[in-house]
Amino acid sequence: MHHRLGVFAAHGLRQQGRPVPERYQEEERLAALAAMTARPTLERVLAHAGEPLLLVKGPELARHYPPETPKPYRDLDLVALDAPAVQRRLLAAGAEPVRDEPIRPDLHHEAPIVFPGLPMVVEVHRSLKWPDWAAPPPAAGLFERAAPAAGDERLLVLPAADHAVLAAAHAWAHLPLRRILDLLDVAVLLASGPGTKVSATALAHTWGVQRLWGTSLAAVEALFEGAPRPWPLRSWARDLPAARERTAVETALSRWLSPAACRPPAPALRAGGGALRRDLRRR
Repeated sequence: MHHRLGVFAAHGLRQQGRPVPERYQEEERLAALAAMTARPTLERVLAHAGEPLLLVKGPELARHYPPETPKPYRDLDLVALDAPAVQRRLLAAGAEPVRDEPIRPDLHHEAPIVFPGLPMVVEVHRSLKWPDWAAPPPAAGLFERAAPAAGDERLLVLPAADHAVLAAAHAWAHLPLRRILDLLDVAVLLASGPGTKVSATALAHTWGVQRLWGTSLAAVEALFEGAPRPWPLRSWARDLPAARERTAVETALSRWLSPAACRPPAPALRAGGGALRRDLRRR
């Protein structure tokens, strides 16, 4: 469950004629609900947004997966050039905040909202969620690289190479090498066409996350292509090849050692040393 692979496990068990545990069936139901409600929610948003929007992750990532194993997701992430204005228009059109809390001014998206009768959560982004030690690519630059989705000028999507780097950086911003599904997303995007991996690697340099990308790519190749395990998968991220939850010791090691997997030596040493001092300081 931790690695969000229940849909794929359920499909494999059925193929073998074996019973599917209830927890995997629940993930299947959630994935099916997302697939059913994403398009109506998108249509409602696009009808009132007042400007083109860039769709990232969610259904755009899910369309690269086989239909028999739909990728689970929980919200629609839409980047806007004027996110506050789009948010105001959606609220005026009947959308409601998910939580009655003020939005933090430093957050990269507006308050999550839903439309009555549609359970899919919508987040209007000012920028992408990105590691705090790097600057996210500007929204205007992303829009320049995007193309209309299925001929709809109101909705834009990124090339697979861009999306792969975005997915890796976004997952890392939550937690370095967080779970197998995050790496599977990258693998599926890279398999979408020839030259995608080369383009993604070049773009990672442009966006300043080349070491993060290299580590993520090495983990993808180790997990899904039989390549040798990189050092994070032999130390603080051993939970990935074992397909289990990360232990407390591994979590602590990730705070101390993961900066070395994504940043140049000097900043990595400062970040890892700072994390170690904070963990050892008496509370």
